Amino acid sequence: MKAKYYNPYNTDEERLCHRSPHLSDDDWRWLIHFWGTPEAKDISEKNKANRAKQVIKHTSGSKSYAQIQYEQAQKKEDRSEPNRIEMFALTHTRKDGTPVDDHSKEIMGTSSSTSASSGASTSVASTYVDEIYTQVMGPERHGRVRGYGFGPTPTSIFGSTSRRRSGVILSTQLENAQEMLIAAEQKFTTATEELSNVKDELSHVKETFEERLIEVQKKTREEVKEEFEEKNDGNAKKNASTNASTNSRTDDANDATISAKAVDI
Repeated sequence: MKAKYYNPYNTDEERLCHRSPHLSDDDWRWLIHFWGTPEAKDISEKNKANRAKQVIKHTSGSKSYAQIQYEQAQKKEDRSEPNRIEMFALTHTRKDGTPVDDHSKEIMGTSSSTSASSGASTSVASTYVDEIYTQVMGPERHGRVRGYGFGPTPTSIFGSTSRRRSGVILSTQLENAQEMLIAAEQKFTTATEELSNVKDELSHVKETFEERLIEVQKKTREEVKEEFEEKNDGNAKKNASTNASTNSRTDDANDATISAKAVDI
């Protein structure tokens, strides 16, 4: 989603105009904000670095090993899950049947030749699967069993009975699921708090803007009033001066008329 709807654009305005159809406007706006935070960028860089260290690629995508095992078991009459060698082939082969890379091809070829060299039937050879897998892939990491995904441990996989093994696997998977749920809830809580903080900041900005707008409107009204009063005062003074000049000319004319009459008499 990030590669398709976020990375191709340089600004958040452009990203908002190219929302994923699977998200609402509010969710997409929050996700854009989150991806732009330093924490998200740091996580992204770490993931890229870890991805670059990956020696063997796979084709399982986001689907878990447990889900793949379950789906494959449903296709069998005895509902048996695929072993580790079969799981490797399932998760490192393209849809056209070719290995995902040369390294995977080499491992699958070595596994097949090692199994064939044992000279045992398929049912008997299955007891040597783990040994063959270890010979090809190398020793296991401490506390981990490759080919089973997250959760299973050497003790749970190589227990004395299949019932004990299944019980431990389910218990471990449940614990991991609970831990993942707790982590997801914590992330959700953090995201909710961040969203709340953003809303508070927006509310504060809105209040500040409204206060400033009121001040500007008030100041503008006062300036208009002062200008109007100054204009009225100017007009009043001008009218008074005009009236005084008119009265003076009228008085002069009256004096002249009186003088003319006096001369005639």
